[in-house]
Amino acid sequence: MNFKTTGANSKPYAEADITAGSFNTLKSSIMAGTGVMNEKFTIDARFSKILSEGYIDRAFVDHKSFALSAAYRGDKDLLKANILHGN
Repeated sequence: MNFKTTGANSKPYAEADITAGSFNTLKSSIMAGTGVMNEKFTIDARFSKILSEGYIDRAFVDHKSFALSAAYRGDKDLLKANILHGN
């Protein structure tokens, strides 16, 4: 099984995103990463939350999720561990 996660970032970063829409929908996420440490390691994390009253009666959403990824980059190899959680 392969999950497409964020691409490699060479520098540390942080990003926040908030989106609003119809039916009182609100999506927010926070992402951050260390960039490349000691020319070999990276750590990235993301937390997201979606709230919506939904188009159909009683079709509301209250969803939270997070992802944590750590990688080791060798000369010819890549070892990556991903932790995903959400309902």
